[in-house]
Amino acid sequence: MAQIPGVTNAMLLQLKHLKSFAAKNTSAASVGKYPVIIFSPGLGSPVQLYENFIVELVSHGYIVVGINSPFISGDIQLPNGHVVKFNVDVS
Repeated sequence: MAQIPGVTNAMLLQLKHLKSFAAKNTSAASVGKYPVIIFSPGLGSPVQLYENFIVELVSHGYIVVGINSPFISGDIQLPNGHVVKFNVDVS
């Protein structure tokens, strides 16, 4: 498992218990207008960590499009193979 300061493996394992609900191959509702929210976490966290917020928005009639950052861990690997480590500024 990843080594994140202050986060234990037991905490990370809790992510396996998240449930989400989706329907495949369904048609959109044909009546009414539905506002769309583009959800992209600013710190590069996976959208799944915000699932409760997203489910709440959807339950009120919003369409939520969640975008995961390609740099979920915060680390970025450059084309030359060099890895720039994520640095949290807590000041």
